[in-house]
Amino acid sequence: MTKDEALKQALQALESHIVWFSRDTMIGKSMREKTDKAIAAIKEALAQPAPVQEPVVCKHEWFRTGAMEPGKCRCIKCGVWNNTTSPQRQWVGLTRKEVYDLYDSDFETFHQSIETKLKELNT
Repeated sequence: MTKDEALKQALQALESHIVWFSRDTMIGKSMREKTDKAIAAIKEALAQPAPVQEPVVCKHEWFRTGAMEPGKCRCIKCGVWNNTTSPQRQWVGLTRKEVYDLYDSDFETFHQSIETKLKELNT
């Protein structure tokens, strides 16, 4: 049952029972006023347009198991399948000459220069 359906059902119930509250007694008058306020509030709520639900965007968390086809992944959160068999770039390594050109007696500097060169070639 939707919210609007529930409000319509409550409105029908209140409107059908309003005759039971007599305006002659203090309790009846108080109950009639409360019922009238509730009826007015329900009618106001039903007159308002339903809010537009923005689509919920899933931040996918992909997983792949050996039982699935290679390259196919499924989102853990929403269950959507994704084909991840996009063409892979071939890894480019360094030649001996490039390594020799980068050589420095300080190992840390040598390591950083190799790392920088590899990133440069593979991005």
